[in-house]
Amino acid sequence: MDQGDQQERFVDADAIARSLGETRRYVLYLARTGVIRSYAMGGRERIKRKFLLSEVRSDLVGRKRKIRRKRNETSTKAQASKARKNQPALR
Repeated sequence: MDQGDQQERFVDADAIARSLGETRRYVLYLARTGVIRSYAMGGRERIKRKFLLSEVRSDLVGRKRKIRRKRNETSTKAQASKARKNQPALR
C-alpha cells in the first residue's frame, strides 16, 4: 500500500493536545474560536469535535505566540458567578 492509498484518520481533542503539548481545553478553545479547523461528529445527544492532525499543523504554522483569551472573554460559569455576587441580598 503506497502513501496515496492511505487516508488520514480523524483524531479527538486529547490526541491533538498531546501532539501540541497543550491541554484538551485549550485545543477546544482554539477550535471554537476558529484558529484550528475541526469537524462536528456525533448524534443528537452530544457532538464531539474531531480533527485532522495535518490540518491542525498547517493552521498553526507561522504562529509564533500562543493564542490567549482576551481579558474580557469569560466563561459562562464565571459570568453567572459574577452576576450572583452583584445581586442584592434578600431579607
